[in-house]
Amino acid sequence: MPYKYIAFMGGGARGVVYPGGYKALVDSGLYKGIEGISGCSIGAISSAIIASGSTPEQFREISSKTNFSLLLGSRSRKTLLSGADGKPLLNFLREVIKNNILSFFEGKNIFDIKDIGKSFTQNKKELETIFYKCKQNKSITFKDLYILHKVAPYRFKNLSVNAVRKDTGESKIFNYKNTPDVEVSIACLASGALPGVIRPVKINGYEYVDGGLHDNLPSAPKYFKTHKKDQVKKSEILLMTLSRKEGPMYKALHSTPTSGDSLYSPSRKDELKQYGIEHLGINLDYKVTDRKKSMYNKVRLNNSNAIELDITGISTTDFKSTNKRKDEYFYRGYFNTYDSLIKKRICKKPDNNYDLRKFF
Repeated sequence: MPYKYIAFMGGGARGVVYPGGYKALVDSGLYKGIEGISGCSIGAISSAIIASGSTPEQFREISSKTNFSLLLGSRSRKTLLSGADGKPLLNFLREVIKNNILSFFEGKNIFDIKDIGKSFTQNKKELETIFYKCKQNKSITFKDLYILHKVAPYRFKNLSVNAVRKDTGESKIFNYKNTPDVEVSIACLASGALPGVIRPVKINGYEYVDGGLHDNLPSAPKYFKTHKKDQVKKSEILLMTLSRKEGPMYKALHSTPTSGDSLYSPSRKDELKQYGIEHLGINLDYKVTDRKKSMYNKVRLNNSNAIELDITGISTTDFKSTNKRKDEYFYRGYFNTYDSLIKKRICKKPDNNYDLRKFF
């Protein structure tokens, strides 16, 4: 299974397992051949950190030192119900992406072709522009990541994130193909703008909210196309799913693709959420619960291409508890991912002590 793309699911605090999952993807050798990454909400934020060049060690350090509950920002009386402004999270992402890229340039003289190597020469002017953008704290765009991927494909990846237009409910894909000049960080903030938690994010004149309202696992081939003629197969896309024991995602992952069993039944709580979303002026022409059903069915049909990350006991909004147990969740994500890759025969056990390490 030559995977070329990875999709990261949204899930709030449950994304704490992603740093470990990412390290397993790298350690197994799979990540080297990846061309593009997609993500929604916390999956978008994680994808941006990874796609902009973070090593597994850097991603783990970023995660261990960051309390995401403190990055929501301020609320005013006027905007109390619509959510916080998200500015600390936006600035956090900008800083991480900038530092990732600058660490790539570290020790290289971008004005000296001999120093930067032959692969840089065709994009030398663009690289200089990106370098000075970082130095001057200017926006890094999807086009910038596309250029960096061309130059250093093992380190940088094409990125795609989704968000929902507040006035129409339409799902918007932000990537190099559709929005080359949009800032990566602002698009990721929009993707994670959960109604009532972070207020809608304005991009090019339109307000956007959390992409998970429409597609919490952006894994369709259209997310990974960088040009119109690109051919992307579903079998080339690896799904990073968040699953709790006996939950609907667990059932989707452990049932046969042809099974007609119901995976998800909306609760009274789901109905109240739908009402709250509409009360905030978000104009959806669909039910969020129907979109959830669609996602679970999509995973069931493609569960042979999925990684199951166990998030049992982790609440979507419980950042405080996850902060106290980040090491535990790091290793949970690592072994969940590596075990799954071994089962898929993508890689072998790294050493004779692999199984023993799970107990320490």
